[in-house]
Amino acid sequence: MMLIDFLEQSISSNEKDAEEAGKISKTSHSVLEISNTNLKELKELMEQITDAMMQLNEILIANGADELLQKINMVIEKGLFITAETSANMEDVLVGAEETTDRINNIVGNLQAQMQSIEQIQESIAAVAGVVDNNSAIAQETAAISEEQKAQAESLVHLLNKLHI
Repeated sequence: MMLIDFLEQSISSNEKDAEEAGKISKTSHSVLEISNTNLKELKELMEQITDAMMQLNEILIANGADELLQKINMVIEKGLFITAETSANMEDVLVGAEETTDRINNIVGNLQAQMQSIEQIQESIAAVAGVVDNNSAIAQETAAISEEQKAQAESLVHLLNKLHI
């Protein structure tokens, strides 16, 4: 019964770990979606920077332009902000992935313990079956001896009855 209780607790623990791993995975997926969106925006910003730089070169060659330089600086600052945010999101993803891996390793360890418990239960059942088989053989042997003793007792009773006559 203790092994069965252990299996029940272990299975319950595995269920909780699996649910938590699922939640972590969903959170990681959401963070990845945000990061993907941010990276797409960053790519667009970098393309805008490239276009602005080409324009700046043309304008600077012609007559210098402070306004365009300010626009480029704003785009670059926005790109840097998005890059920093994406980097932070990726850190969250890594932490989530590590936690998920730890939980999966825990589940694997629990499953291994369950398998050992199941093997112990099977060995116990085999031992009980062996005892039952042995008891059954002894019972059959006892029944056979009882039958033989009954036959001998009947024979003795029959002989005693002949002696009284």
